[in-house]
Amino acid sequence: MDGALIPRVDMPICLKSIRLWLIPALSSIAAHAQPVDPAIQCGSSDARIARKQAELPGGIVRALPGRMADPGEPFLRTDVIGPEQERLPWMRLICGYPTSDGYVVRWERGGRGYGVGDTRFRKTPTGFVPD
Repeated sequence: MDGALIPRVDMPICLKSIRLWLIPALSSIAAHAQPVDPAIQCGSSDARIARKQAELPGGIVRALPGRMADPGEPFLRTDVIGPEQERLPWMRLICGYPTSDGYVVRWERGGRGYGVGDTRFRKTPTGFVPD
């Protein structure tokens, strides 16, 4: 048999139409990811909790492990990067709060494996240093 009974599917065209639909859909999800509730993640509604990078103590933002969005701002929650998203950061601030010997910054990390992490800082006479 010459295979005439089996329909021929042009895979590149079929895959192209799937990509044209899938990329914007996933990109929209990544860009509009819901923020994590800082009250739940940070355990308090205390006024000492920083909810924006501008509210963090001096020097801490420069010492963080990467560029971050503020809470509620878009960031790359997944590893899918859509049109106009190349400049979004991979991380987003959840909050920062003082401890007895320093400061903790809690953040979300997007990419291939979404996660939440803490960067701890120790207070020194010259400022805060990563612990």
